[in-house]
Amino acid sequence: PVLSDLEKEILQHEYKWTVSVKNKQCKHAAGSPTLFFMPHCARGMYNNVLWANWGARMDRIMILGNSLSEYSEKAHLLQSKDGKVLAEIASIVQVMPFCQEIK
Repeated sequence: PVLSDLEKEILQHEYKWTVSVKNKQCKHAAGSPTLFFMPHCARGMYNNVLWANWGARMDRIMILGNSLSEYSEKAHLLQSKDGKVLAEIASIVQVMPFCQEIK
């Protein structure tokens, strides 16, 4: 999300967090434990985070945002004409067995 200068300052100086200044369209590969603060992001952004961290990096990420299980449950509504799940939610559907979602 777009953060104000004050929000960035608080996160960086009081909490010692790194705030990304470059828009990577959520394709950030987490090199260390990373919180992705993604309120109200599009499905494709969640897919990008999962894709960029697929495999060994998955245990480094935490997403604070929309319900991935709801996206996964609605996948049948988002299928293409040939029956394949659209690319923007493919990673979400595949990762659900390994997720712990807190509501």
